[in-house]
Amino acid sequence: MAVLLAAAMLLSGCGIFPKEEELQTDPIVQAYQQDEFRMADVERGRLEHYENIDVTVQSIDQTNMSFNVDDMEYKGVYVAAGDHVVEGQALAEIDPAQKAHRLTSEQPTMLKAPYDGIVLYAKEVAQGERCVAGDLVVVVAKSTNYILSAYTVYWKSFEVGKSYNVTVGGEELPATVVTAEEIGLPAQPHPTEDNVPDRVYFKLETANSLLLAATKGNLRILIEAKDDVLYVPSSALTTVNDQEIVYMQDENGIRSVQYVKTGMDAGSYVEITDGLKEGDKVILE
Repeated sequence: MAVLLAAAMLLSGCGIFPKEEELQTDPIVQAYQQDEFRMADVERGRLEHYENIDVTVQSIDQTNMSFNVDDMEYKGVYVAAGDHVVEGQALAEIDPAQKAHRLTSEQPTMLKAPYDGIVLYAKEVAQGERCVAGDLVVVVAKSTNYILSAYTVYWKSFEVGKSYNVTVGGEELPATVVTAEEIGLPAQPHPTEDNVPDRVYFKLETANSLLLAATKGNLRILIEAKDDVLYVPSSALTTVNDQEIVYMQDENGIRSVQYVKTGMDAGSYVEITDGLKEGDKVILE
């Protein structure tokens, strides 16, 4: 009996099997455990695409500046829209070395800032380009009355004459979309290609002291809306070999691939035009 007891104790001891061999069965058991996925339903309803648009605060107490002489080559335009300037600063210049022209005191060869302010517009000139008398070269504005401008690929979504709430310094201010001509700027042709940004101008409906210190603001605009469409969270979508897919879970708990076609992208959600039906469940990545 003593011999049997000793043998039993020896077999149950830690010295018979190395520790790593005792743990070999754990990964095998885990491999058969079902994965737990985060799931989402395919829903039907209204989908809205909003965008946050950055705006720049600009003054409209402005001076339009041009040269009063023809056919003299530009030496340079030294500022760009948005630059802050000080009184007397050189803004643009034509070449005074062209002796064929007799210039009077009323025909200066350099444009200088009439006061401290901000540049609303600056002409882009090519090398060798010559000036035309009266053509707008630079617009400088004082920091008193203000407009807002945005440079965005969504410029088509803004309707002239429509009012929007613009957040500046934590406060919402009503502002109306206006044309460049309404604020004294030259009209510019709109881009003809898609996804090319353009400038949108807003005129504030009321003055506000917040604008004295602010240079930036933002607004939120509805870009597109669709009713009665299927959609899923954007985190459910992925792209493989240039094809969009979602993952689904079959009745055995196995993950499977489903190819889909998408429509409107609303940021957190994406429209599904083919490949899924309402009530389907997709896996969130």
